[in-house]
Amino acid sequence: MASPRDHERSTAGVVSLAYSDPDAFTRLFDLPETERERAISDFAGGDPALIDELRSLIAHLNAADRTGFLGAPLVEGKLIVSPSACSSIGPPPIAGYRVLERVGSGSTGVVYRAVAAPPLERRVAIKVLRDDLPSAAARRFHVEQRLLASVNHPGVAQVYDAGVTPEGDEYVVTEFVEGDPITLAHRDLGGGWRQACELVAQAAEAVQHIHALGVLHRDIKPQNLLVTRDASSSPAVKIIDFGAATSIGAISLSSMSPRLVGTIAYMAPETLESAKSDVRSDVFSLGLVLDELLRGCHAFSTDQQNLCSLVKSLTNVDLPPLPKRLGPNRHDLEAIVRCACDLEPDRRYPTGMHLAEDLRRVLRNEPVRSRGRSPGYLVRKLAARRPVTVTSTLLTMGLILVLIAGLVEANGRSNAQRREIDATFSMLVDGVLDDLGELDGSLELRESLAQHLLARAGIPESLGGEASDLHRRARIIETLSDVAFGRGESEHALELRRRALEAMPPPGDDTAIERGRLRMLIKYGDVFNELRRHDEAFRIYEQAHDTILAMLDRDPSDVNALDELSWSLERLIPFALRESDLDRAIRLAEQRSEVALGLLERVDDPLRRFNVACADAWRASLRRNAGDPGGALVFAWAALQRFDQLVAAEPSRHYFRSRQISAGTTLCLCLLETGSPEAQSAAVGVIQRARSFLDDNPDAVHAERQYRNVVRALSRAARAEGLTDVTDAIIREARRLEPLNGSEDYKVTPAGFEPALPG
Repeated sequence: MASPRDHERSTAGVVSLAYSDPDAFTRLFDLPETERERAISDFAGGDPALIDELRSLIAHLNAADRTGFLGAPLVEGKLIVSPSACSSIGPPPIAGYRVLERVGSGSTGVVYRAVAAPPLERRVAIKVLRDDLPSAAARRFHVEQRLLASVNHPGVAQVYDAGVTPEGDEYVVTEFVEGDPITLAHRDLGGGWRQACELVAQAAEAVQHIHALGVLHRDIKPQNLLVTRDASSSPAVKIIDFGAATSIGAISLSSMSPRLVGTIAYMAPETLESAKSDVRSDVFSLGLVLDELLRGCHAFSTDQQNLCSLVKSLTNVDLPPLPKRLGPNRHDLEAIVRCACDLEPDRRYPTGMHLAEDLRRVLRNEPVRSRGRSPGYLVRKLAARRPVTVTSTLLTMGLILVLIAGLVEANGRSNAQRREIDATFSMLVDGVLDDLGELDGSLELRESLAQHLLARAGIPESLGGEASDLHRRARIIETLSDVAFGRGESEHALELRRRALEAMPPPGDDTAIERGRLRMLIKYGDVFNELRRHDEAFRIYEQAHDTILAMLDRDPSDVNALDELSWSLERLIPFALRESDLDRAIRLAEQRSEVALGLLERVDDPLRRFNVACADAWRASLRRNAGDPGGALVFAWAALQRFDQLVAAEPSRHYFRSRQISAGTTLCLCLLETGSPEAQSAAVGVIQRARSFLDDNPDAVHAERQYRNVVRALSRAARAEGLTDVTDAIIREARRLEPLNGSEDYKVTPAGFEPALPG
């Protein structure tokens, strides 16, 4: 018979044997029962304690193979896979509570939904200990649940009460959490890497809180990280099931030697090898959960996976690379996961807060601590924080400087060499100019890069003076005008755009130059419109419209010209409204929508989908202006759905985000005017989006103007409808995001677009 000391060590010993000789361990399951007994004895080296544990473990695993063991919990080294013990526990009578139904079973007991007696009458969860739980574990459960009653954190299920049933069973009463496991919630929320980082960061912060109180969870897994969702708030993570919890330190609350507790699929290597845990073991489990969300499945789970190979993987194998679909942030995410899940505890994040901080950094496009701090990496993150659609812009600038030096020396080289260097230079500059047009961030960075290029643009021009070089120089001036326009320096922008137009070469037969001139002409009109010089703006827009029609006369199937036509029709709509000609505005919007939909049928790409979304947003706005908010809702929902998809795929495109906010504003106005109960949560959501857009573009006047106009439009609409609660919620959220010096009304700048129209 095994001694007590042997029995205490036996579970860890079995696990060590399993991964040290996986083939031999696996063969034990395939042997007939008549041969298995001797094989077990040989495998355990005749150790009585190990033999007993092996017999028990194999019996449990045979049951686990039928039900799936990866998510099965362990208590005192035993896999809990059989429901029979749980099923035998009926709804217990518990003083002060009315038990409603059984909702599930955990590693230490059965969970019921119940309601507290008056006057509280709050919904609670009651966990009753399993009747087959080892007595030592039951004693520890009672002590540790009392310890957890001191935990007070929004990310941790609150412990309210504990006691003993009339039958002598331990129970604990906790907050009833209505939510989905983090894996399911993440999938329902779109499955993006940003949502994964946000959810796991919340979980890590909650884990940090319980660690600070001296508690180890020891069973962090998706089923114990529930995500609650409601219309008035963002998804929130709550940690549940502290049945495996223990105190931090060398001596556990029960004074027992370490035993295997938790769920194998999410256990840290040191726990599997020695049954010992510390805060870094919980960090490892969090890292595996993060990896599962990013990867879409458990890193080491397959249909053929068995305990032996799983343990071997968790204790000896680094996690596989994350999928490439995660995009340019994949390497940062990979570094975070690998740091959290390092096989050596000393190389992991030391606390949950360190993990949470790195997750917050990657969400802000800041360098993560778990990666090296090389200059190249820091430059790339600087660009990403702005960010640029092609994140190599700054690196490309470095290559341009090298090529400039080559061009200076090119006079002594052959014409072929000079042409090759000039062609490469032109390609890189054109790429940077495209990137600068996409920048969602600091205008100072955009201006600096454009000035840098402009100072050197004369070098290739002096070598050839071709139309393409003049076009490139005009594009650089155009970029500087965009910066001035973004800052609200309209007079300066007007002068720069005039210079850009004058710098353009005659179009001739070059369609790229013709389109470039058209684009600059339209931007020239935009500045006049901003300066409220509407007659001049209208004349320029009409000139641009005639140019587009001429392009279509030459080639009616020209996709680019058709795209320009749809936007030209949109530019004419506000002038029809300014003349109080709503019918003409609606006709223009319908024509604009028809062109956009036709383009989408021919070319399905993000810009064409964006075009259709903008068309729907205008139709919604005009329907609302015509006194039909109910009819407007159909188009508003359609527009917002498209914008949401576009922004989720490409969050760095500032015009995607700006139009998303405008469409959301129109939708909220319609919801308010139709008395929808969804109006308040929708309004708070669009205000948060507008503020986030402003935070990402702090020196862009249009972003600040849009934010203030959104708050003004929604608060006034809610007040006009007599919705005091909604009005208060809107103002409260705006004040939370930006203090208003106690002003009762939200003060905004007088300039800005009409909030009922897409901005």
